[in-house]
Amino acid sequence: GLLDDLGLLPALRSLVGEFAEQHGMHVMFSAPDALPVIAGDAELAVYRVVQEALANVSRHAAGATADVRVSATATELMLRIEDTGPGLADADVIQRAEAAGHLGIAGMRERIGALGGDVSIDSPKSGGVVITARVPITEENLR
Repeated sequence: GLLDDLGLLPALRSLVGEFAEQHGMHVMFSAPDALPVIAGDAELAVYRVVQEALANVSRHAAGATADVRVSATATELMLRIEDTGPGLADADVIQRAEAAGHLGIAGMRERIGALGGDVSIDSPKSGGVVITARVPITEENLR
């Protein structure tokens, strides 16, 4: 409903603000003033990726801060959700968690993959987790 009523950017701003308030976390949000107008299923997929990534921060990185960035070019919309939590021990942890159905990774990849995009997850040695989702701006993904 929020996406239909407000559009993607306001819905994401609202999601991030409500999440930060509910969880007592500091979450930054940055985005351009406008994004390409994408189809409803693409908007929902992007929204759900941010929602799931933030839920992971609250579950697995208590006390961390998060940064949600949305950007777009003529050919792609990109999300980057980064936290300052303890991170993951190594890439095998991500693969095992995904195989076991944890972290919502499979759902993120499925939603974005259905749009022709991809999701990557990285945990730098310095800590934290970075989730990047790319959605191509194609005729199918536009309204």
